Amino acid sequence: MRGDGAVQAQPGTALLISDQLVSAAGATAGIVFKDGTRLTLGPGSELLVRDYVFEPRQARYAFSVHLAKGQAIYSSGKIGKLAPGSVKVSSPMATVGVRGTTFIIQAE
Repeated sequence: MRGDGAVQAQPGTALLISDQLVSAAGATAGIVFKDGTRLTLGPGSELLVRDYVFEPRQARYAFSVHLAKGQAIYSSGKIGKLAPGSVKVSSPMATVGVRGTTFIIQAE
């Protein structure tokens, strides 16, 4: 979802800050960010991209997403290794600070 409309994702589709990723019931979605961070959304999941900056030449990094519903598998990319304090994954019940890892998060 982008603004008030839906954008059908295709390989290579660029994500924007404030895009909401919604996977259909019975379907999964895989996202690979420029720094190699990987997110896999489970069926019927909703994830909001809050912030993303990967500018190694300027040493500027940010990764912030919010899982509103469903489940996701997160696997760190370069941001998680170079600037682990700049990675945030939140849900309605918790916020996770990432220090270079892989984990599963679920939101009801």
